[in-house]
Amino acid sequence: MRRRELLCSIAGVTIIWAGPVIAQPADRVRRIGIFHAYEEADPEERAQISAFRGELSKLGWVEGRNVVIDLKAGAVEAEALLPIARELLAKKPDVVVGEGGNCSRT
Repeated sequence: MRRRELLCSIAGVTIIWAGPVIAQPADRVRRIGIFHAYEEADPEERAQISAFRGELSKLGWVEGRNVVIDLKAGAVEAEALLPIARELLAKKPDVVVGEGGNCSRT
């Protein structure tokens, strides 16, 4: 998936998620789970996560103040995905953002 397509997808999820949350009490910290196959040190992954955090910030969501981001990355083998997904979901995120792997190009 190209970076622009991924960022558009993430932005769409953020907008859908942020709308209903605006009316919620301000003192509750929200949790976002991000689950994908990139290695955490991968430059493209780091750029995407940075862009995601930047867009959240523009919407008023500041990590450590009113949102926590749990990033789980690096598993490319099917057998390794399930325990990582369980670990992420055990933290009970308000929303989960996932990267779906290879997508066909048009």
